[in-house]
Amino acid sequence: MKDRPTQSDAAAAGEHGGRELYEKPMQSNKRSVLSRAVRGRAVRARSVRARSVLRGAVGSGLACVLFCCGCDEPAAGPPAIQTQNLHSRPSTLRVVDGTDGAVVEVRSDFGIGRAALQRTGPEWPAKVTVRLYLKALEGFSVSGGGETLDKESLAIDRNEADGQPCFDVRVPRSVLDAGPRIEVQWVDFYR
Repeated sequence: MKDRPTQSDAAAAGEHGGRELYEKPMQSNKRSVLSRAVRGRAVRARSVRARSVLRGAVGSGLACVLFCCGCDEPAAGPPAIQTQNLHSRPSTLRVVDGTDGAVVEVRSDFGIGRAALQRTGPEWPAKVTVRLYLKALEGFSVSGGGETLDKESLAIDRNEADGQPCFDVRVPRSVLDAGPRIEVQWVDFYR
C-alpha cells in the first residue's frame, strides 16, 4: 500500500503548492512528471482564456451600459493643447479639457513666466482660457500670428478655483485663428 505524501513532502519535491501530489500517489518515473507538467500548462491556459473572456464580457457590459445611458462624452484622448515652459524658472502647466473649451492651468512659484501653447488638432477648442494661480497679476500678454495683446486689452476675471485665488484670462479668437501656436507671458509683481 502506498502512503499519501504530506505537505512537507510536496515542498521538498518542489511541486507548485503540492496540488498534483494530493490527487495521486507520488510517482517517480519521467512520464508521470511530464504529464503533470502538461496538465499544469493546460490548466493555466484554460484560466488565461477564462480571464480574457471575463474581461471581454465586462468590457462589453460596460460599453452597453454607457451606450444605454446616453453617454455622449468622447473617449479620453490626448489633450487639445500641448504646453511648453519657455522660462528659465519652472512652472507647472496643465491642460484641462472641458465640454465647451480648454483651460490651461499655470502654477508658477516664482511668479514670472512664459509658455507656448500648441494646438494638437486642426482647430483650437471653442474657448481657450489661461488660469493663473497667482496672488496678483500686474503683467500679462498673449501673442500669436504676429499679433500681441497685453493685459489692458484682455478680459481678465479674478476667481477662486480649488480653494485658491486665480486669474482667468480668455484668449481672444483673433489670436487663436492666427495660427497653431501662441505664447503667453505673466508677471505677478513687477520687481
